[in-house]
Amino acid sequence: MPGLMVTRKDIGHLVQDGHGRTGVLTDVIPDYEDAAKMPADRRKQRMAFVRPKGGGVEWLVLPNDVSRLQP
Repeated sequence: MPGLMVTRKDIGHLVQDGHGRTGVLTDVIPDYEDAAKMPADRRKQRMAFVRPKGGGVEWLVLPNDVSRLQP
């Protein structure tokens, strides 16, 4: 997939992930921990949050697996 990793500067813009899903970038958190995992299994990592353009369920994806589609 062409493009660069998304950053907080890309919030609000249309993006596409490595699976071809498109949506609006809502946040990039540099030290995200998955609260669904047991505390001993949690690891801080950069995480991008994307939601469908028309609304719907937000999904999480690594920022280097997402590229911005529009300027």
